[in-house]
Amino acid sequence: MPLSFLSVMTNGKGEIVYTTSSLCLMAFSHVLDTFLHPGVTYLLWRAHCRSGGSLQSIITWPLLISTFLMSRFWSIFHIYYNYRRLGLYYIGDDIYKLNNQDAYIYAYTAEGIFFLMLACSKILKRSDKEI
Repeated sequence: MPLSFLSVMTNGKGEIVYTTSSLCLMAFSHVLDTFLHPGVTYLLWRAHCRSGGSLQSIITWPLLISTFLMSRFWSIFHIYYNYRRLGLYYIGDDIYKLNNQDAYIYAYTAEGIFFLMLACSKILKRSDKEI
């Protein structure tokens, strides 16, 4: 998150402040997160479908492996940048002062289940073709 956003949304101790300007900036930040990340993905997906592509043509082993590795690299980068140590799962507590970190366990568990389901679907599709 840009420092200009953080300076408005948090105090000097990293605690969230709830002022009119901070709430507006938080709302703007969430709108950008909601529409830019999945929005760009949706536009690319629609273009892929219009050109005759399918979901199965996208879910490939190189995509699964590179996506998982990029996710871990991004976590390693942020952990090293913020704490000067290595780790595989970044929880973002350098941005906000969090009361607990329970939500991150669920998020990373969901990510793992998602990747496992995609890998299993690839394996099962392959074994169906071999029978």
